[in-house]
Amino acid sequence: MVSVGINVKTKSWEVEISHPWESLQVILSEPEKTLPFFPYFEDIQGDRVRFKVPRFIFNFGYEFKLTVGFQEHRAVYTFTGDRGILTITFEVVGGRLRVSASWAGFGEALMGNRWITLQGG
Repeated sequence: MVSVGINVKTKSWEVEISHPWESLQVILSEPEKTLPFFPYFEDIQGDRVRFKVPRFIFNFGYEFKLTVGFQEHRAVYTFTGDRGILTITFEVVGGRLRVSASWAGFGEALMGNRWITLQGG
């Protein structure tokens, strides 16, 4: 019997927020407005999202199918593609926003720490 392990890389960040969950939920329900603030974002067409990860002399392109789900005080973006699965969870607890990203797939070491270091303010 051969056992194959999947290496999952997970990062989490937490910040204070002064807005209620309902406001954040409205923003997160429109990924076409949210995703342009993600590092490596290239394009979104319907439920198809493309990221381009420049490393050294290579540009790794990733295309995913995006599904967005909501639970109480939590939103989950799941990006599924040929090269892996990226899951980003946004959760509000006690006035703090916790964002976690988990990547299982090709080029995980190349991603570095930028997957969810959102750009801008």
